Amino acid sequence: MKIFIILLISLTFVIQVSASDFDSLYKDYQFRGIEFTPNPENLKKYNRNMPLWVPFLESVAFNTLLTSFNRYVLKRDLSHLTLKSVKKNFTHGLDWDTDAMSTNFFLHPVQGSIYYNTARANGFSMEKSYLMSLLGSLQWEYFMEVLPPSINDLVITSISGSFLGEIFYQITSLILDDSRLGFIRYGKEISAGLIAPGRFFSRTVNGSLWNHNTYNLYAKRKYKLSMGLGVNNLSDKNSFSNFNTYPEFIFNLNFIHGNPFLVKKLKILRFFKFNLLLKTIKSNQQQFLTSFNADGILFGRHYNKNKHDFILSFNQYFNYFNTEIYQIGALKFGPTIRYRSPDSSVFGIDSSLAISFIPMAGILSSYSQYHLVEEINESKVYNTSWGGSIDYSLELLTKYISFKFDYIFWVLRTYNQNGAGALGTEISSMIKPSIRINFSKKINLKLELLTYVNRAKYDLYPDTKRYLNEVRIILNYNF
Repeated sequence: MKIFIILLISLTFVIQVSASDFDSLYKDYQFRGIEFTPNPENLKKYNRNMPLWVPFLESVAFNTLLTSFNRYVLKRDLSHLTLKSVKKNFTHGLDWDTDAMSTNFFLHPVQGSIYYNTARANGFSMEKSYLMSLLGSLQWEYFMEVLPPSINDLVITSISGSFLGEIFYQITSLILDDSRLGFIRYGKEISAGLIAPGRFFSRTVNGSLWNHNTYNLYAKRKYKLSMGLGVNNLSDKNSFSNFNTYPEFIFNLNFIHGNPFLVKKLKILRFFKFNLLLKTIKSNQQQFLTSFNADGILFGRHYNKNKHDFILSFNQYFNYFNTEIYQIGALKFGPTIRYRSPDSSVFGIDSSLAISFIPMAGILSSYSQYHLVEEINESKVYNTSWGGSIDYSLELLTKYISFKFDYIFWVLRTYNQNGAGALGTEISSMIKPSIRINFSKKINLKLELLTYVNRAKYDLYPDTKRYLNEVRIILNYNF
């Protein structure tokens, strides 16, 4: 009842908004910044490529600092390295690990992004920077932990880490400006360092952190940024109706880099978007970071037929959902088709369909705890799996109210290897209808209903079924 009262008040307010505020339903006017490609001569002079051993030694230094912190500050046994433990890592071979979902499917990719950006910040291409992410991960797995090298860590750290690394690199390129001095310069460097620590570390080593010149050395693209505050209410486990008494406060961030509808040929990771959701924590079972999802175009093409826009592309995805009831982390690749109806101030359609292959994923399981990783003699609460997914989105836009329907469908099969988890097939879906009410070009109110359903069929255990409903109300501001 409270939700409908909020909607009624919102609709009453919307009627007072001038129609001239919404001359384009697709909000392309909300893209900020400039399109800029640096002069190659200036790059050679002021941002020259360093030898490969420079980012390699930087990654060695980072790994040494991190494992020293784990050993001497956090007192973690796995960081008590010896020559015997290193030799054992080489003789034992690859295995699985038992780290938490948040470690394996979020923190490890962030760690991989640091390796990646030590190379990218030293003038290397995406391909060579990916190599550094792989080398950094291999170095960590074989030399910096007493546990056997992990299959899932090598895959996720290097591939998802490189993906996030390029996203963080391009975002920090929007921030950095070597022509600035004083407080503004320090503020920009620190802000970029929080987003891409690997780039900050490299800029400190090679002196770019304090170098001053009048040339813009970093490619920039137009972007859209929105942030929102709201409340979130979850149902009880396996229930569609019993919601918690007290809602949680949430923070939402949406970022879109580049507008693919303005060009014909879509180059690697020039266009990407991500969404971040944080919430308040009430118990040790909850996570501050509820979700982080990114979608980037690796290559593709834009077609325009009679003012109807189509984009055919091959994308990479990063999925991470983590609540006390459902947990999914996934690395995905696959083709995507996106359609946008002719631009209008009255009515529009924006839709997309993606079919993806998932080489590595983790999903919460009731029975994974019974499957130990032998060398570690521990288990985890999720299965390590492979599979596929379908992502579908349909948005109907009008001047004041937009209706959107998002659907994600996963089919995941546990890897048939000791330590991967309980052998079986997880069939999961996430359905999210939403309504957005536009108060102005800058402010909107969004109401979302999210339903998560998981059906698991196991080879050796009884089948399981989980439900979760969430209701979210978010007030967004478009920067």
